[in-house]
Amino acid sequence: MEFKNETKENIKYRTGSYEKGFDWYTIRPGEIQVIPEELARNLPLTEIKENVIEKKEEPKEVKEDFRKRESEDTEAYFKELVAIKGVGKKSAKEIIKKYPTRLLLIRAVQDNEEIHKHDGIDKSVKELFEA
Repeated sequence: MEFKNETKENIKYRTGSYEKGFDWYTIRPGEIQVIPEELARNLPLTEIKENVIEKKEEPKEVKEDFRKRESEDTEAYFKELVAIKGVGKKSAKEIIKKYPTRLLLIRAVQDNEEIHKHDGIDKSVKELFEA
């Protein structure tokens, strides 16, 4: 059976006998090893089941897809800000730093918050993002 070391320390165990000699093994943190169940009962290891591994792999793919979409959205948001007259790359980066998503910027415009320290840019952005 497969077992995983979920502790933060190395786990050492031995197999064999006095007549044939002993073999020592080390399981490092996060490492998975196949060992007999009788031996694993005495060690602080977690049993790995195939179903558990499959379930863990699916969310990772979803997270990667979400990050990819989020970066694409941020890029589109950045381009949209740069397209506004008077807003350059530097000003767009400042706005994105203060309001990381388009939705937060729209809410700030609705709440009549100061978007940028420059009045012309502030006015232009508010005109575009008014709902």
